Amino acid sequence: MFHKRRAIRTSRRIQLTPKIPPETGMGASVRVSHRVDNPSYKHSGDAGDLIYSLPILVHYGAGPLHLNACQIGVKSDGTKSGLSNDLIDALRPLLESQPYVTEVKLWDGCDVEYDIDIVRLDRNDYRRHNLSHVFLNKFSVPFDQLTPWISVEPNKVAPIVFARSPRYRNHTILWRSFIRDNGSNCIFIGFPDEHAHFQRDCGNITYYPTKDLLEVARVIAGSELFIGNQSAPYAIAEAMKVNTVQEVFTQCPNCKFTRPNATYLESARDRMMFERRYRLKKQEKNAGIINDK
Repeated sequence: MFHKRRAIRTSRRIQLTPKIPPETGMGASVRVSHRVDNPSYKHSGDAGDLIYSLPILVHYGAGPLHLNACQIGVKSDGTKSGLSNDLIDALRPLLESQPYVTEVKLWDGCDVEYDIDIVRLDRNDYRRHNLSHVFLNKFSVPFDQLTPWISVEPNKVAPIVFARSPRYRNHTILWRSFIRDNGSNCIFIGFPDEHAHFQRDCGNITYYPTKDLLEVARVIAGSELFIGNQSAPYAIAEAMKVNTVQEVFTQCPNCKFTRPNATYLESARDRMMFERRYRLKKQEKNAGIINDK
């Protein structure tokens, strides 16, 4: 079981034509000869990589998404790489709720029109550039940093939602003082061991279990602020363009988007400055000086 605003509303209709032209300087694109009706797609994960590649489906049209259930290795932190059957089951409700995914299937070796596997990416591109941009550039899809590509019905559980996975942590950023001051408005989503580790480092926070990534998305969509590291929940938050704060893994900062309601923290000083701004905004809101809608 998977446990795990207001600048742009997630109920906003997903646009099929991105606006911002792609940047240059990355590896060669995959040649796309022509569009087809009901195109099929394939991906082998990870979950965050899959989420960041979904604008390809928005661009080329709705069709079945074939997911390859193969754990292709072990990452440096000991976590598995790729997709498992359990992870695919957690992803399926979210993916099939989107208008550009007609069905999620287990890949059986069949040919597809668009093979989006991470193994096709140049490792230097993967680490140096925005991950979503790398995927989109390979398939000649314009890179739009402002338009959401996931939309769900919000579930208003708490104003502030935290998530932090074992991989891509910035150990200079600890949230103990923020949790001390705002803990009653916070929940944590993710696996139980992630919650336990977060509490050990940052203090007590309410755990909110979720059965799949659709529930994760709905809880994030219903929040006023999502705070997390480079992980699947953060990828979902980015795809919905909600208010976010990212704990940046400085050795591989490949999940940064230029948009007005995203904040990126690379150091303890960044975190302290963010907390100061947040505290001031909260005081002004309580005093009726600002209206945060």
